Amino acid sequence: MRTLIEEMVDIQRKMGETAYAARKDASQKPALIAMRRAFAKQVIAVAEAAGNDPGLRANPTLEAEFRQRLAQMRSGIALHQAKWPAVLLDDGNDEFRTSADAIIKTNREFAAWALSILP
Repeated sequence: MRTLIEEMVDIQRKMGETAYAARKDASQKPALIAMRRAFAKQVIAVAEAAGNDPGLRANPTLEAEFRQRLAQMRSGIALHQAKWPAVLLDDGNDEFRTSADAIIKTNREFAAWALSILP
C-alpha cells in the first residue's frame, strides 16, 4: 500500500511538470491528458488496496478516515480537472495555477497522512 501511495506522489509530480510544459507548448497537452489518466488509475489502485489492507481492516475507524480523506482528495481532483481541461490551459492563466496549487497541497497532505499511518 505504501508503494502505491509513493507511486501516486511520483505521478503527481510528473503530472505537474507536464502541466507546466503543456501551458508553454500546446503539443504537450496530450501528454498531460495521459498523465491525468495515469494518476486516476493510481488513485483507483490505492482505493482498491485500502479495502484489502489488513491494518486498515483491523481498525474500522482508521479505515473510514482513510476512505473519507481519499474521497475528499478525489473530489477536489475531479472538480479541478472539470474546470481546467487540458485544451484550456495556456501560460497566461493565473486561476489555473491557483487551482492546481490547491490540489497539489491537498494531494500532498493526503499522501503524507496516509504514509504516516501505514506501516
